[in-house]
Amino acid sequence: MTRSFLVEGFILRKRDFDETGRLFSVYTREIGKITVLAKGVRKINSKYGGILENLNQVRLSLYHGKNFYLLQEAQLIFNIQTFWQNWPRTLSGFQVMETVDRILEEEKVVGGLFELLEETTRHFITFKKTDWLATVFYFNLLKLLGGISSFNHCSKCGQKFSGERGFLTSRLSLLCQTCLDPTKQILETVEGKLIQILNFLEEEPLARQLSLRVSQKEIQAINSLVDLYQRSAFDKRLKTIDFLCRDNKPFKIGAHGRTSHQGELISDVLRENLYL
Repeated sequence: MTRSFLVEGFILRKRDFDETGRLFSVYTREIGKITVLAKGVRKINSKYGGILENLNQVRLSLYHGKNFYLLQEAQLIFNIQTFWQNWPRTLSGFQVMETVDRILEEEKVVGGLFELLEETTRHFITFKKTDWLATVFYFNLLKLLGGISSFNHCSKCGQKFSGERGFLTSRLSLLCQTCLDPTKQILETVEGKLIQILNFLEEEPLARQLSLRVSQKEIQAINSLVDLYQRSAFDKRLKTIDFLCRDNKPFKIGAHGRTSHQGELISDVLRENLYL
């Protein structure tokens, strides 16, 4: 008889499997990101319908199947579902889920990531500027994965930046004006104010990072810059980041960007347009 085992994790993604089952991508404290098959969970009388929802923190009893981990029992630890009724929070939530789900390999534990997810999901309930929260999460995730270099000095001469602009090269190194080679491809010009923000994010804990006052333009610039690092290091295209960095306004999804039942319409539109 196959023995079951317990894990604690966050639901990152769900997709239908056969007529009544569903596959879940879950980041767990014990074994990293895994794929779990929950049989019968789409039935009307399923007891797990409100538990296995995106970004919820859960405790799962699993056993090994042929292709996936199979769900035996599920227990809710932290429910984040109220935030799905709000368009900005929903979009930010999808950014958090997609960055973890697409970047991480299966069964790879990243030190500090579970705690980062735990702290971030708690902030989603009360923190108003959720687009900044998602951007800070993205930055911290890449920092944990080693995909972020230091922004406080020139990568060639070592001179510390003190307000001047830097230049991001095709090798994703930040150069000062003196070391800039005109023959090299420049991906991005990074202004001094943005360098200061990036240095602050690099040095401070999450609570302090969230207290920083930033404009919408600066959030988009940081998303774009950090995504350049991500694509170079992990070669993944994140649809939510592409969407957030566009100049055009989000598509209309109903009056006040809300729906009356757990934000289902919002989530459906996002799944169709962004996180597939």
